Amino acid sequence: MADAQQLAQAMAAAIQQALQQQGQDQQQALQQIVQQLQPQQQQAIFARAPALTNNGLIDYSTREGSAIFSKATAPLTNTFSLQQPNVSVLLAELQDRANTYGWSDILTVNNVDILSGHGRVTLEQCQQHASTYINANGRNAQNDYQLLLCLKESVDEDTMTKMSRDTSYYTRPGPNDVDPTTQSGICYLKYMLDKALADTRTVSANIRNSLANLPTLIAEDEEQNIIVFNDKVRQLLKDLEMRGETSSDTLFNVFRAYETCQDKTFTNYISRQKDQYEEGTLNLTTEELMQKAEQKYKNLTLEKKWNKPSQEQEEIIALRAKIELFQRKRTPKGSPKKEDDTTKKGKGRSIKKDANGKPVFEGDQSWRNTPPKANESNTKTVNGKEWKYCSIHGYWCSHTADECRDKDKHQGNQEEQQITAAMAAFGIEETNDSDEESQP
Repeated sequence: MADAQQLAQAMAAAIQQALQQQGQDQQQALQQIVQQLQPQQQQAIFARAPALTNNGLIDYSTREGSAIFSKATAPLTNTFSLQQPNVSVLLAELQDRANTYGWSDILTVNNVDILSGHGRVTLEQCQQHASTYINANGRNAQNDYQLLLCLKESVDEDTMTKMSRDTSYYTRPGPNDVDPTTQSGICYLKYMLDKALADTRTVSANIRNSLANLPTLIAEDEEQNIIVFNDKVRQLLKDLEMRGETSSDTLFNVFRAYETCQDKTFTNYISRQKDQYEEGTLNLTTEELMQKAEQKYKNLTLEKKWNKPSQEQEEIIALRAKIELFQRKRTPKGSPKKEDDTTKKGKGRSIKKDANGKPVFEGDQSWRNTPPKANESNTKTVNGKEWKYCSIHGYWCSHTADECRDKDKHQGNQEEQQITAAMAAFGIEETNDSDEESQP
């Protein structure tokens, strides 16, 4: 009897333990299910643009994918034209677009970035490069098509027409009979750049010739704006670099160009830089020299000293002004004096002059003293001869005021005003001699 009771107790304890274990297992399973249903917090992936968060295919069926396609293929800010190609602007804008939408793989041909060195890559190499991915249904194929549409949206009508005539240069074999050909964005870009820049040895030779004649280039600008000149040099160097070439003597040619400037303060500064460079105490690249020159030019311009004559030059100008003034006001000895009809020898006329030296005609010539009225013509015929009234001389003669050879002298033209100002600056007094050329 005792044994049966012990057996019953043991069985009851075992059953109770089994029920407890089953409850714990169910509770753990329930907790696992709850954890799986809760949203998991994912770590953010760094990318400079949304399109760069995924290197794989873009799902164009989603709103995000459609937005990426729309923005990637949108036209660039500046329209490109083969008639007036601004290649540097085109390449700069394409670089920004490429950085935003991950086009670097398709734009790198034989380890060369076509945006910075397209002259080192041939069209055939671009065609071979495009053939590796254009029918592979991958991300590069998507990017290449984005580039193609972007370029076609960014050219003018004339360029579009010219490019459409030569589709074979940027068309690759398609994936099947349904799509026998596929146009490539990278090939389209290379072919358009080739047409725009005419990548030939002649172009490179012309660039080198321009770099060798920089003194002529800077002389084309009367103001000799150093900033404008430097930008032209940089563009020439960039055009040469894009063709895979460099220039080793540009620094020397830039020095030569600067030394031809009219501003003595600037040229003296450049001479000091050149001396230090030749002595080995100053290391300079072409860009560093141009930056130094730009800063000196800016300082002189801000101080309004650019191309300002030196004290010696100002003295020479003043002396020249004085000489010119005397040449204007005095008739050299022995030079023939121009005579009007009334003073020609043999006429037997004696002409009186008033206190100001103005002729006073008498007798049958007295009418010449009377100016025409407001409603009367300034020309008339007397005794079969045409006469004109000159308001500068103040009497009737053979010319009008507009035709008068003393017009500038009486009215004071701009050049004489500048001469007078220069003389005043050096304390040179103007001599009031009689104006013989104004005599009748």
